[in-house]
Amino acid sequence: MKIILKVFLCAPLLYLLGTGCNKPDLSPEPTPTTFTVQSNSFTNGIVAEQPSPLLGGMESPQLSFRNVPAGTQQIVAVLEDNTKHVYWSAVLSGNVTDLTQTQSGTPPQYHHSDVMTIITPFSVPRARNGSTACKLTAFALRIPITHDEMIIISHPEQRMTRANYLQLFSASNNNRILGLAESVYPIKTAQSPTGGCTGFPFSKKIDKLSQK
Repeated sequence: MKIILKVFLCAPLLYLLGTGCNKPDLSPEPTPTTFTVQSNSFTNGIVAEQPSPLLGGMESPQLSFRNVPAGTQQIVAVLEDNTKHVYWSAVLSGNVTDLTQTQSGTPPQYHHSDVMTIITPFSVPRARNGSTACKLTAFALRIPITHDEMIIISHPEQRMTRANYLQLFSASNNNRILGLAESVYPIKTAQSPTGGCTGFPFSKKIDKLSQK
């Protein structure tokens, strides 16, 4: 009886000692691959426009990508200035090769096969708010965003910043970031001959997505 009792009492101790030897997984998060995003709409910088948003270069810019990581299922892009003010965010298919823009109101809608992606514009740059540059960030995702996340992102009151997206796609949420691309453009104020602010020509297509 004493032997049985000793075994019974020692069993929990052996279990605790065994589990205590298991070290937590401290492996670092995978470093996202760097790829390239550029916009010919912003070649000469981003022009601070009038307070009334224009349906044009600022809110529907041409975008081109290079060296997108293999396995990318979706691309999410966000444009914000160096005061963390968000101008728009966009959800793009990872298979963007000839994405045609259709004029169906605001915000502009882009169609590729049966996938509809939306750019949600919030406001145009305001040089007077102290911002001097805008950063265009693109996330290449291994897993597309969910329907619920799309609702949140496309909601007018939800201004998803770069930091918000990093948190959304972080290791604690399936670590979906395969690649990260960034470009910085200066904000400029330009006046037209009539005294109004100038904008960029409307872009009809998003450039081909190059996997080279």
